[in-house]
Amino acid sequence: MVKNSKTLKLVVCMSLIVALAISALGLSVRAIYENSHFNSGNQASDIVGVASTQVGYGEGSDGYTKYGDWYGLPNSDWCAMFVSWCANQAGVSTDVFPPFALCSAGADWFISEGRFHYAGSYAPQAGDLIFYSSYGDIYHVGLVTGSDSSNVYSIEGNYNEAVYNVSYPLSYGDILGYATPAYNTTAAVEPDPEPAKEEESDSEITEVTEDTEEVVSEEPAEADKAADEADETDEDVKAEEAKTEDGKNESEAASEAETDKEEPETDSEKASDEDKASDTDTDTKVLVGDVNGDGVVDSADALLIQRYLAGKLDDEEKFIFLAADVDGSGEIDIADALSALEISIAA
Repeated sequence: MVKNSKTLKLVVCMSLIVALAISALGLSVRAIYENSHFNSGNQASDIVGVASTQVGYGEGSDGYTKYGDWYGLPNSDWCAMFVSWCANQAGVSTDVFPPFALCSAGADWFISEGRFHYAGSYAPQAGDLIFYSSYGDIYHVGLVTGSDSSNVYSIEGNYNEAVYNVSYPLSYGDILGYATPAYNTTAAVEPDPEPAKEEESDSEITEVTEDTEEVVSEEPAEADKAADEADETDEDVKAEEAKTEDGKNESEAASEAETDKEEPETDSEKASDEDKASDTDTDTKVLVGDVNGDGVVDSADALLIQRYLAGKLDDEEKFIFLAADVDGSGEIDIADALSALEISIAA
């Protein structure tokens, strides 16, 4: 009996040790998936380099990923947010690669920009996006790392709930096509690690400032010369002013009288303008879903709602909040982006 008791305790202890070891291993594995890629300035290769550092990353409990957390949807499907995160890390402008969480919204944007090639008509290149669809539903996206005569190779997030290297035959039926962002492919100059360069830059600025001060110091002499020339013509100018002074006074008086007459018309025009502005506001409220105010509801509106929810809107981007509550729930959420997309497809 004692022997069995000792054996049971030993088994329990070993089980706890194994469980703790597995837990610690999981934490250490997740901790190492930082972006260690140094951007070269060739964004097509940089985005692939960034993605390569993430291979092996797996989602946590309740579907949590750092890519979704970055976007603002930490527990949602994350293949689109993964490629968007990689683009951000590679320094790609949102004008070239707008972040997106819905695969269909991303595909629609690149199609509207004329930067999409359907499968079978294009040889995919490193840095392209590969979109998959089935029965008209664009359900997945990955990042192309290369291709050959038979296969396309990619890195994809949310593939079996992790980041994987993947390959498919070019003829695979679910491949819808490839997006080709307008990357900057000019290699950047590596930064100089020596801080002495900054001091030289400061001295150059000082030199420019000193030169400017020297030029300014010459200005009084020029001003004196100009004043002398002005003195020579002073008497003639005064004579002309004396001749026209009476005429000017009469002209000013007439102008004031005309202004007094026009004041009531100006007030009327202002009232008319206010009415027009009010009409415009009413039109904006009526067109539900047209959050960018371009007169139509399309995938661009769905994308703007997503960017708003993620806090990624640029200051210059127009966003009409009254039109953003597409489903009429009283709040703006991801369901509104989906509703806007449904409206655009139905149209």
